[in-house]
Amino acid sequence: MVSLRVFAEAGRVVSLRLRPLKAVADVREDLAAGRGPKSASELVLSLAHYLTDRVDTLIGGLADQMDNMEEALEEDECNIPDQAVLLTMRRRSAGLRRYLAPPRDIYAQLTRLKLSWTVEDDSHYWNELYNSLTRNLEELELVRERISLIQETEHRRITERMNRTMYLLGIITGFFLPMSFVTGLLGINVGGIPGSSAPHGFAIACVLIVGIAAFQWWVFRRLRWL
Repeated sequence: MVSLRVFAEAGRVVSLRLRPLKAVADVREDLAAGRGPKSASELVLSLAHYLTDRVDTLIGGLADQMDNMEEALEEDECNIPDQAVLLTMRRRSAGLRRYLAPPRDIYAQLTRLKLSWTVEDDSHYWNELYNSLTRNLEELELVRERISLIQETEHRRITERMNRTMYLLGIITGFFLPMSFVTGLLGINVGGIPGSSAPHGFAIACVLIVGIAAFQWWVFRRLRWL
């Protein structure tokens, strides 16, 4: 966004800017084509009109981008929004809001003021521009809220996924812990291990482990952990 300073009086309009503006170029083209403003008030109105049209295009692009992103998330829940794009859109909407608030206040004042070099019908045009900027500011606020909602939804989804993963890992750990204890106890290299000299000791140990696993499965199902 480029700020524009305008000084206007009857028969003269002076504008200052740091960089070229498309709105000023459009006014020049209209003047060169012979269809431009005929007075100072019309010139200021024409500048404001072109500036507002440019803002409408920018904000409309942001809104369309948000619509596409939300549709992609609705169609595929596994779709991960680009956080860099969201951050850029949020920063851009904040910058537009900062630049659009002062012109809206100026348009509101020009709607009420009756200057010597303006005509009576100008207040209606300024009121239309004021309403247009007000809608744009409301749309920017809505874009920021939609971005925040997407970010909160993604954060909640990541948190739920992590909680579900940790819960599953906890269940697996709790399920295999007793069996690991039994196999570790039977695997120590000391004398007196039960069944160490029995020909069917390994089969008995396997049956014992399977029995422990079945009992744990039954307990977990009773507790509704699975």
